[in-house]
Amino acid sequence: MPMPKISEATKHYAIGAVGGMVALAMLATSYHWVLTRGEADQLAKTRSEVAVAEALAPFCAERFRAQKGASEQIVELKKLDQYAQASFIEKGGFATSPGGTNARNGVAAACGEMLTKAK
Repeated sequence: MPMPKISEATKHYAIGAVGGMVALAMLATSYHWVLTRGEADQLAKTRSEVAVAEALAPFCAERFRAQKGASEQIVELKKLDQYAQASFIEKGGFATSPGGTNARNGVAAACGEMLTKAK
């Protein structure tokens, strides 16, 4: 069975449609309108870690405020930069969950931010 002839105009439309689909796919992935499975998994993991840190930060701040000389320690904490604050809180054991041995990611930083922003 012979193939039907395709007109020149139809060829141009088909080439334009294919080119448009390729350009749209490139734009969608480069501007993250479409996420790959790995990107979506990484984004979900990051968001869950941030949510856990924000949920545990008030407990950390309360433990910090409960220590003797907490007001002086907060003054010292405010003098440090953000990374040093997190390290200071981790070393004090305030960012460690009860029964845990290590601080969770982000808890000390969120706790430090909460303590230094409080009035």
